[in-house]
Amino acid sequence: MSTSKRHYRVAERNKELEQEECVLTQSSFQQLTFLGLCVYILSLIISISLGYLIGKNH
Repeated sequence: MSTSKRHYRVAERNKELEQEECVLTQSSFQQLTFLGLCVYILSLIISISLGYLIGKNH
């Protein structure tokens, strides 16, 4: 009886860990998307300002 109870506990713990991993990957995916957006906007601003400066100098 004790072995099956322990096995059940382990299975439940694994289920909890899997749920936590799902939440973790979802939040990290959102952070990655946000970071990618920031990098994209920054590179856009830099390229525009560089183009403006180069165009102004010539």
